[in-house]
Amino acid sequence: MALASQARQASSSALGSFAAFCSYLGVCHFADALMPASQANALGLAAAASVNFMMQRRSFAPGAVLNSSLLKRYVLAEALIVSIQQVFFLTLLETRPFLAHLGHVSQEDPWLLGGLRMASQAMVFVAVSFPLRKYWVFAAYELPLYSHRRSAACQTPSLP
Repeated sequence: MALASQARQASSSALGSFAAFCSYLGVCHFADALMPASQANALGLAAAASVNFMMQRRSFAPGAVLNSSLLKRYVLAEALIVSIQQVFFLTLLETRPFLAHLGHVSQEDPWLLGGLRMASQAMVFVAVSFPLRKYWVFAAYELPLYSHRRSAACQTPSLP
């Protein structure tokens, strides 16, 4: 796959992740008022996972038929990704008293929690989410067999 094509796919995937991230932050923001931050984070991750499936499918496998194999790989990958995100967020959450002291803000400041969520999401996207989705979940859909956008050069010419 050409570098420009990979860059487009990475930016499309990042845009999809951003849309899911916005839903994640929105759910977390409202849930923070109702429950502890760790539980609000888990709820936000679950909500974002469904949004992310639709968005990532558009990035990596546009027009592909949703089959059980794809769905199983996505669910397994997403379970791993969400687990890592939750553990990483909980680890960062332990730094909240120190960061609140440095920033002269309350530990419950929504900007502080949002910043911790952004940091955990960004790190996991680069290190885990994008590579796992590209090279395992949606890898088969990059083969010409599944592509609906095959170029003329890839097609076999007919004999006279």
